[in-house]
Amino acid sequence: MYIKIMRYVLFTLISMSAIVSHGNENKDVTVVLQKVQDGTFVLSNRYQETILELKSGSFRYWNASDVKMANEPEYPVIGKYISGENSIKLVSTVISPYHINWTFKKINNTITIWTDFANETYLKGNELHSYGILRQTNKTAEQILKDHAY
Repeated sequence: MYIKIMRYVLFTLISMSAIVSHGNENKDVTVVLQKVQDGTFVLSNRYQETILELKSGSFRYWNASDVKMANEPEYPVIGKYISGENSIKLVSTVISPYHINWTFKKINNTITIWTDFANETYLKGNELHSYGILRQTNKTAEQILKDHAY
């Protein structure tokens, strides 16, 4: 159990420092990508874990948090997404409206996807919002869930 916790803490620290480390040094650290990227994207911190897996117009979505909401869906939520030029919209009535729209960006050579709220926060003050940015990972959703089981 101790090893799992330490792996989780280390994973979280590395993830966020890799994404945010240069956020205050450079005024423009983000680049909007010009196309949608398949893959697995993750946000994992002390309070929340969000996993979004995208593949050929389909998605699988998991969300775990220290705050439990009434009527939480059964995970994973599986469905289709609609692609824009550099964004997607998850077609779902059970996922939080805050996690429906995602924009693809690159931060310091890391491919990420951003919620609308993270985008708005960044545009208002050039501040990276740690709860609305998922980074691409080489791991599968199942590997992440196994490593960080709650």
